[in-house]
Amino acid sequence: MQKREDNANQGCGCGCGCGEEASLPVSRLPDWASAPDDALVCHCGKVDKAAIKNAVQMGAYTIPLVKIMTGACRGNDCETLNPLGRSCAADIQELIRLYHQGPPDFITKSSCSC
Repeated sequence: MQKREDNANQGCGCGCGCGEEASLPVSRLPDWASAPDDALVCHCGKVDKAAIKNAVQMGAYTIPLVKIMTGACRGNDCETLNPLGRSCAADIQELIRLYHQGPPDFITKSSCSC
C-alpha cells in the first residue's frame, strides 16, 4: 500500500502516478499560444494542438483527463520522437493552462430550485 501512495505523489503533479514530469519552466516550452492547431504536441500518439485544445474546452482540466480524451501521452517513444527529446506532459499542462476556462456550465448551473 505504501508503494502505491508513493507512486501517486510522483509524476506530472496531478497525482495520477504516470511518472511524467510536467513542471518544466514555461520559458523552456514552445510558444503554444501562437502555434498552429496542427502542431504536434504528442509525437508518439500523433496528437496535435487542436485535439488537446478541444479536450480542454470540453472539460479536460488535468493531464489524465486529456490522456483519456485524446490518447496523448500514452506511448513509450516520447523522448525519441519528440524533437525536444522529452515527454509531452509539460506541453499538455501548458495547453491546459492556456485554454481551460473553468468548469463547464452543466457543473456550475443547476436546474434544482431548492
